[in-house]
Amino acid sequence: MTGTFQGVGVFQYSPDNKFVAGYSGVKSTGAPALTEETLFEDSTNSQYLVLTIDVRRGTGGNVGNDYVHHIYINGIEVLEEYDSTVNDSPPSLYPVKIILPPFATLKVTTENITSGVDNNISAVIMGSVHGTIEQFDLELKSE
Repeated sequence: MTGTFQGVGVFQYSPDNKFVAGYSGVKSTGAPALTEETLFEDSTNSQYLVLTIDVRRGTGGNVGNDYVHHIYINGIEVLEEYDSTVNDSPPSLYPVKIILPPFATLKVTTENITSGVDNNISAVIMGSVHGTIEQFDLELKSE
């Protein structure tokens, strides 16, 4: 764990190991249509991560393309969110909060389900780090 920026697609830990962030970078996604593309994938060590995950498409995208964003923990899909660009509206559930257990893999993907035209999509992950034997409030507070 380090406080230096390690690039996109991996968890970034603060020097005091209290906070974590992850960035997919802006990815051009969509061609060919119906291809699920990975935005972010990394694993935890022996700590719990309390995370907020936000998936967004960039401005200037092709209106008319619809997306399905997926979140997987250890290969099991835990969330699927439909994102319609027809009405130019943001996804209804994002940002989403999850608790990622120790030695687990988080994978965030997107899938253009209406067209093969590329659009820019990105995922931003922010959260806090908790030790495996540390007691903390598992009840997530709504903001």
